[in-house]
Amino acid sequence: MANVTQFNSAGLATVFWAMNNSAGYPCGTAGTLSNGADASMARLIGVESFSLPLQEPRQASIPGDDDIQAIYLFPPETLPNGDIVLGNIDLTFWAKQQGMVVYADGEYSGVVGQPDQPTYGNMTFIVNAQAKSAQSGSVGNPGYRVKVYPKVQAVPIGDAGQQAATATKFTHKLIANKSDKLPWGESFTVANHGTTRAAVYEYYSDYRHVLHTHIGDGSDTSFTLGYTPAAATAGKIQLWKDGVLKTITTDWSVSGSVITEAAAPAAAAVVVARVAYSS
Repeated sequence: MANVTQFNSAGLATVFWAMNNSAGYPCGTAGTLSNGADASMARLIGVESFSLPLQEPRQASIPGDDDIQAIYLFPPETLPNGDIVLGNIDLTFWAKQQGMVVYADGEYSGVVGQPDQPTYGNMTFIVNAQAKSAQSGSVGNPGYRVKVYPKVQAVPIGDAGQQAATATKFTHKLIANKSDKLPWGESFTVANHGTTRAAVYEYYSDYRHVLHTHIGDGSDTSFTLGYTPAAATAGKIQLWKDGVLKTITTDWSVSGSVITEAAAPAAAAVVVARVAYSS
């Protein structure tokens, strides 16, 4: 199914995250990759809710003659903000939000909270939720609503306290900043998107989506994805190199979960695969 623009959605299937490097590309949980290295986004387990709503516009009313003459709309005064609530605590996710580390203390692993001088780096999130087409010709066909947040800053809040026989929930505050490009490097343009900057991008897909990033070293021509594409087609996997979409069979090929490029990417070239996967 292609180009579904009318659909409904429910639930929360999978949430993926990665730390961004200085150029805005998702680089696994570390946020940086050396030449020749690659990493998939990390999946958060036990997500209860992901709330990052768009904000309402500002209004200016023009009164007069015991009536309203006009109302003007202006852009919101704040960016999308909300929170993510987890049933599980993820120490790596917790630490990376603040620029901290997970400390291997002998046979234990620990992480700090509310540290001095935290660094809130940018993260990429991809949120997949069940959806069904509402478009003529495919009404009721199942798929997924995919929401992509290119630049999010997160702050771990933790739990609100613990209570007997009650589940503990772990909350992280989120702020979605505007970005001038999508995480795979494609720029927002007026011609394609109507704007040159945005905080979120969403679409319908037959399958869930995740990103995998590989950094060229001038010699490696292949890397293995963290998730196997639903099909070896351009509709189910796309490869971008330094923000330019490459052509399947001409520039690269895929066998199972292995990507092979026709020519080795130059040192420090950024290759991002957008993968539609089934399991």
